[in-house]
Amino acid sequence: MSHLFVVLLLILLLNYAVFLIAYKQQTDQYTDVTYAFSFLLVAVFSFFSVRDFSTSKCFLFIMVALWSLRLGIYMRSRIIQEGEDVRFTNIRPILDDFSDFLQFKGLESV
Repeated sequence: MSHLFVVLLLILLLNYAVFLIAYKQQTDQYTDVTYAFSFLLVAVFSFFSVRDFSTSKCFLFIMVALWSLRLGIYMRSRIIQEGEDVRFTNIRPILDDFSDFLQFKGLESV
């Protein structure tokens, strides 16, 4: 199985699992954090599956991981401060639209 396919599958599974939780709770609190975590998941999987631990690749992995964590923390704090994200107000109750949006956000990270 190709590396890109495995990463794609992991991202889709992560976003689908989070979608099920978010749809059941009718919340969008997990969306942006999951988006940031998707980048971290891609970086971790890519770094350890290639098994090339050169200095430049280690540095790149650390930079992507730190950026992903910073993005997730920023997005989470924004949701805590602002409350509901108005981008999701109209699509949250509609199963297909909400699912499509979350899957698209996950695929952006690949």
